[in-house]
Amino acid sequence: MPDLKTVLIADDDAFIREDIADLLSDFGCELLQTATARETFDIASTRSPHVILLDLRFPDCRDLSLLKRLRASSPASEII
Repeated sequence: MPDLKTVLIADDDAFIREDIADLLSDFGCELLQTATARETFDIASTRSPHVILLDLRFPDCRDLSLLKRLRASSPASEII
């Protein structure tokens, strides 16, 4: 069996996270969800997901600094 791909869904809106997770659930991916910039960075740094679906505005970060930090800490992750 091929390796399970990991997708991190990072959005502060729970409804959006759940909708995306529902759409991806049939593809056989491991789905991770985060609601804050800090949580997103921590999970991405430790888990190195294959894909990060990233909202750019969180209550604890409202600029592109998280994107820059993720690119530096998880260079193998595709960030959308």
